[in-house]
Amino acid sequence: LSWNSGSNVRGYSVDRSFDDVTYTRIAEHLIGTSFLDSDARGKSAFYRIIAVNGEGEGVSDSVYSKFVTGDTTPPTHAPTPDGTPGNGGPQTATYNKELGVPSCAIGVSCDTLLLLDGRHKLGPEPNQPNTLDNCSDGTGGNYHSDESLDAIFISSDSGEDITEGSTVTVKADAWCWDNGRYDFIYFFHASDATDPDWNLTGRIQCTGGGKQ
Repeated sequence: LSWNSGSNVRGYSVDRSFDDVTYTRIAEHLIGTSFLDSDARGKSAFYRIIAVNGEGEGVSDSVYSKFVTGDTTPPTHAPTPDGTPGNGGPQTATYNKELGVPSCAIGVSCDTLLLLDGRHKLGPEPNQPNTLDNCSDGTGGNYHSDESLDAIFISSDSGEDITEGSTVTVKADAWCWDNGRYDFIYFFHASDATDPDWNLTGRIQCTGGGKQ
């Protein structure tokens, strides 16, 4: 399956039906604009493509039919550091008590969803401050009026599991103050989550106020 990309989209979901009546969710958190449905090989099926952003799911694309053929061998996922097979696929972060931040199992992507929404006691963010180095949140301002980092989404550029040395794309949902002219989002990386030595990757200026 393939479809056109949308604006401000964090991912896509796919629903399938064999009778165009009852639909079943078969994929979520897809990064790209294509999907291989191995369970429908040699069959006629109907599909709905649903775009997802920070606010939730949008209206589904028009239902269309597809006869699925071709090689449906699933990709081989890279092993985890201890040599066991990777979990593969998109991963949703959960709170890691040892690190004090959200983390994901091995997979092709990691999405914090609502685990970072807000800062300090401004907003619903659980487990504040959600920082590896015990850096505290600023306490001033109001939720979704003043600045906050609300979500992080990391995806593998190769489509394989994210492991050490992988090239990835990082997307951040931030709330910027006023018209955004004074606000920047800084991206850092470290090679060891248990003892981070931060390296600046780059920064992006907010292009406006509100959600960016």
